[in-house]
Formats: sequence, C-alpha cells, structure tokens
Amino acid sequence: FQEKYPKLDYFIVSNMKNIQWLTGFSGSAGLFIWKKNAKNSLILDWRYSETGKNISQKLDLNLEDYHHFFSQENFFLPQANCGLDENIKITEFENFKKKFPKTNFETILDATLDLRQTKNEQELQNIATAQNHVDSQLISCLESELATDTTEQLLAWKIEMALRNNGNFDLSFPVIVAFGENSSRPHHLPSSRKLKAGDNILIDCGVKFNGYCSDMTR
Repeated sequence: FQEKYPKLDYFIVSNMKNIQWLTGFSGSAGLFIWKKNAKNSLILDWRYSETGKNISQKLDLNLEDYHHFFSQENFFLPQANCGLDENIKITEFENFKKKFPKTNFETILDATLDLRQTKNEQELQNIATAQNHVDSQLISCLESELATDTTEQLLAWKIEMALRNNGNFDLSFPVIVAFGENSSRPHHLPSSRKLKAGDNILIDCGVKFNGYCSDMTR
C-alpha cells in the first residue's frame, strides 16, 4: 500500500476475501488495517479471539476487539488520511466518520485487488489443484449417474458429493445442471426437470482449494 498510495497513513480492508488473502483469517466478519510505519491491525469480535490470537502472533499484528476499536477516538493520528476499500457499506463509512471525526476518509477502488492480480507460485498451484480435481471427478460421476429420468436437481447433488470429496474441497458456487430448453439459460437453477433422450446438457461447477476457486462449464 505504501508504495502505491504514499499519501495514505492508513488503509482499511473490509472485504473478507481480501482479508483472508492478507492474513489467512477466513471468518465471517472483521477488518484489516494497514498502517504506514507501524504494526498493522486485525480487528475481530469476541467469536474469533482464539483464532485471531494465533494469526496475530504468527504475522506480528496488533489484535483489536471490534467494539473496543470503535471506542478509541485516538486510534488514528489527527488529520490522518485513511483509505477504505470499495466494499465498505455506506452505513459503515458514515460510522467511521462519526467515530473518528479528526480522520480524513476516502474510498479507493480495487486497491487490494490490484495487489492480488499477480499470482505467486503457491497461488497458481492452488488454482491448478482446484481445476484438476474437477477434471478428475466430473466425467466419472456422469458415467455413473447420467441416465434418462434423472432430474437436474438429483444430478447436481450427485456432482456436488463427488466434488466435495468427503469434505476435502468446498464448492466455488452451487452446482448448475440444465437439461434441454433450460441449457440456454446462464446460471439456471436446477429443477425437477427430467433428462430425455437427445437433450442438451449444461453443467457449470467448480471447487475451492485453500481459498482459490475453479470454474468449469461443459
């Protein structure tokens, strides 16, 4: 952040996927605060105190309780410039300005995403693992489960079970299966429509490995 945004004294990341990329934390709520020339902070509520403690010690971060953070009027230096990512909600933005009136806040589009565009070798391997797993499972699943009178919903469930691999993978998104006339509809919601001889079949699926997703349409 410092190299790309030299005028900023702080930057607040609220997008949970970006927080996971920065710290490894994968909970449902939190904030990451980058500070110029100071130790960065991870802001979590009481549910994640144990997980947060482990992460903060490993990465040398300050761990702050979410509610305590907003009670510290002097958390930011007076007249400091603080960037906020584009995922911040209007109500949250207004809350920051209210709680920290001496701080200059501004939203910055795609700041963390710009940093993430170039993947390292481990990230590329995570993506490849996610894609290779779908390649290894989809055809064999179809060979055993695809038959007339199978419904879109049932086939989607069978594919999901095969892809999850006893819990070793998460889904990137709900499996999409579409038969016949439904196959012309992107992001079709699987229904009780049964497979008939001669139908087109559309399948859209993917898995997540270490936070990185694959996405395959066939």
